[in-house]
Amino acid sequence: EKDGTNQEGDEQTKNFKEQTVLLPPTAVASALSIVGEWFCAPPSSQLTMSLLQVSDKEKSRMRSEVLRLISRSMAQMDPCEKLQCIHFASKALVMTKESGRTSS
Repeated sequence: EKDGTNQEGDEQTKNFKEQTVLLPPTAVASALSIVGEWFCAPPSSQLTMSLLQVSDKEKSRMRSEVLRLISRSMAQMDPCEKLQCIHFASKALVMTKESGRTSS
């Protein structure tokens, strides 16, 4: 059975999934940059503490979902969006490898 915290998290995830925002290509690139900084910020950073509070596990799931959506859309993106997507993916990869090295 789920406790109140998990139900609240599930509700937040459901609400997040129902949101659709259309942005011009340059704004998509900027948004990916901001999201990438938040996803890859260490837990103790001001950026992490000042924005949406989620667990590392949930952040990892969200990061994976963004990467999945990026990979599905890459062919239709403008060059500025593609560049930021590659930057986002490389940042996520380095962060994942680095956190794996420090936790083992």
